[in-house]
Amino acid sequence: MTSEDFPFSTGSEVNLSLSDGRHLTFTILKPFEPFEKGVALLARCHCDTFSPSTTTVILKIFDPRFRHERLEYSYCPDWVLEVEDAALDDCEPLRWGDSGHCGVPKELWEMESDEEDGDEKRAPMDAHAVARLGTRWEKHLQDKSNLSFESELRAYRCLKELQGTSIPRLLGVGRYIPSMTERRLKPHVLVLEYIDGTIARYAPPEAFTPPIVAQLYHALERINELGVVHSDLHWGNFIITPSRGVVIDFGEAVLKEKWDESEEEWEECVRCCCEPVAVTALVKGKRVEWSEEFGMPEYKLQPVRTSVT
Repeated sequence: MTSEDFPFSTGSEVNLSLSDGRHLTFTILKPFEPFEKGVALLARCHCDTFSPSTTTVILKIFDPRFRHERLEYSYCPDWVLEVEDAALDDCEPLRWGDSGHCGVPKELWEMESDEEDGDEKRAPMDAHAVARLGTRWEKHLQDKSNLSFESELRAYRCLKELQGTSIPRLLGVGRYIPSMTERRLKPHVLVLEYIDGTIARYAPPEAFTPPIVAQLYHALERINELGVVHSDLHWGNFIITPSRGVVIDFGEAVLKEKWDESEEEWEECVRCCCEPVAVTALVKGKRVEWSEEFGMPEYKLQPVRTSVT
């Protein structure tokens, strides 16, 4: 596999153009695979542009070429440069219909459906229709990448008071300059503080001390109060350090400032998501006994089932 096929291997360089005019080069220390909504990299900056103590950072590159849908879904096409270019020039909005199917616009399902229509089976698509379908799929992935970037950036700005404590610091915003020079698309990128800790999924029960549990629980309450619903909380989106817990990955965030419904419906959204309960589920899953110091409603651990031999 060449560097153009996969430009994010350990030791490779990444060039960014930041919104403040800086052009920075980073060396990749580790790619966090598998990629999901974007490329996540542990990287070292070639200068102390952020601070002398902050040369190791997280880069989140919202590149539709490497979105998880391409690997997870057989109906999602492979990346092709010419198709990406065609999608960039396609200004027609995607048609979602009443609702998308599995997060995919209705238009795309209709275009590729080969199901029987009454007694007639739809004719195979001609070359033009196949090309059009590929372009529209690529446009969909570009739109999703842009939406993930906008959601994460807006969330970090709304949660500025929590940066450096309960969420990472946002250090920079800009564009990734692909090594493939003929590529027109310059994906959005966020430069984030690197948190030296353990993903909650792999953290031992003793890491969940009362101060850390209480801090995470109240952090999620405060995140909601500041007009953000994370909407993608799971054990992979908490980092546990010896001194604090950190919430990461706001690419699916719902923001009050972009909410089109009433104040009452926003409050209902917050209540239904009930995100602080994610911390309760986490410590229960780790079989950590409840403590009054957690500052959360009491819970009971179910007895461990033992197999009968």
